[in-house]
Amino acid sequence: MSFLTSTAWKFRSLDRALLVVLLLGLLVRGSVLWHYRDTLTQDVDNYGEIATNLRHQQIYGLGRQPVQPTAFRPPLYPLLLAVTMIHQEVTPLQIALLHLLLALATMVLVYKLARQYQLGPAAALAVLLVAVDPVLLYQSTRIMTETLATLLAIASLYCLSQLNHQQRWPTALGAGCVLGLSILCRPTFLIWLILVLLVMAVQKSNGRKRWQLCGSLLIGAVLILTPWTIRNVIQFQQPISLTTHGGYTLLLGNNPVFYEHLQEQPHGTVWPAAEVDRFKEGWQQINPAGNPTDDYWSSSTSGELAARDQPATTEYERDRFAYRVALEQMRRQPKMFLVASTVRIGRLWSPLPHQLTATESSSQRWLRYLTASWYLVIYLLALIGLWRLRRVVLRQPWLWGLLLLIALSGVHLLFWSNIRMRAPLIPWITLLAAAACSRGLPTERPHLSPTAGKSPSPKGP
Repeated sequence: MSFLTSTAWKFRSLDRALLVVLLLGLLVRGSVLWHYRDTLTQDVDNYGEIATNLRHQQIYGLGRQPVQPTAFRPPLYPLLLAVTMIHQEVTPLQIALLHLLLALATMVLVYKLARQYQLGPAAALAVLLVAVDPVLLYQSTRIMTETLATLLAIASLYCLSQLNHQQRWPTALGAGCVLGLSILCRPTFLIWLILVLLVMAVQKSNGRKRWQLCGSLLIGAVLILTPWTIRNVIQFQQPISLTTHGGYTLLLGNNPVFYEHLQEQPHGTVWPAAEVDRFKEGWQQINPAGNPTDDYWSSSTSGELAARDQPATTEYERDRFAYRVALEQMRRQPKMFLVASTVRIGRLWSPLPHQLTATESSSQRWLRYLTASWYLVIYLLALIGLWRLRRVVLRQPWLWGLLLLIALSGVHLLFWSNIRMRAPLIPWITLLAAAACSRGLPTERPHLSPTAGKSPSPKGP
């Protein structure tokens, strides 16, 4: 009886700690959203425009009069914006409330996952670190996918952790559905799904059960991706399951203008707006009827290319051709491709946010330095957490987060990258940091807390 009483008191203490950090997190998030209220409708990536067209014209597209159907952006975030639209267009209040709710759900799932990872009272610390993370705070003040992608990443990790202990096909199917939603928000999650399936396929367990779980996970993801794919088949006569944005993103990080900038300018120098515009002008001249070896960015040939009678092309064809042009640049300049890959992975993981403008103010500079200090501390704690966990981090469920890290890092070795693109990994990194501060850590596979269910076998899969 005394054991039960002490256990109940411990859980009440943890719940109170969760409530405190949730309230604190919402206060911080709400204050930041209020401070940046004038930027809440900045629509750099056109998600708000797509949502508005979807709501009023029932067309997933860009532009006005007429709206042009598109698959350039993944659909989940614009769909969410369209469903939650209060007025005739996206408003600051809508974005603030939506991102606040998404952040709250993220914090709750971080807490639940930390409990499954047996981090004890340090679970509340993990929630607090996620609540006040600088990248997540800043990205929540824009019409961007990072807030939703972070929630879906932690939701996927939670579902996969549940699957470790409830090895049934409905659990795997649900996890696959969440992973499918993640892909519809951020296509790079597809690589994570593939890695998860590979690990599940080779794990030591009953062969029939293993393939049942793998199949259910894959079916769940396919079920979610199918409506978007069917829409694209009808609209573009192509089975586009992701987007028509990948070629552009690959080319953005692998083109002569960017390579030239890296070769001639000191490390960390801002890519000047004039050079970015030069890249975009070349991008506009790219046509699948041409040759991927053509020089689209030289002033001596740009006029000739523009004067050509080029046939109309589809968004899909331009995307495929952009891949070919980027791969040609990588083949022609392998050394610069390696340099650019180093820059991309550095930008992804740099504690110091890269400078956005060549004429930043002193307050902006100090804010970047403070952010760098924050991440240096988080990275140090995460490394200590890794050292404490040792081989445990190579086992499920910790392994799922490690696979996400590998997937995102691998993708951005090739594709354009910056600091905001690591947002989905931040909750898992904070769990590692919290592990550095936890009193006790599991020496074997972590198990569910008493409130979350029982493992079917004390030895695990």
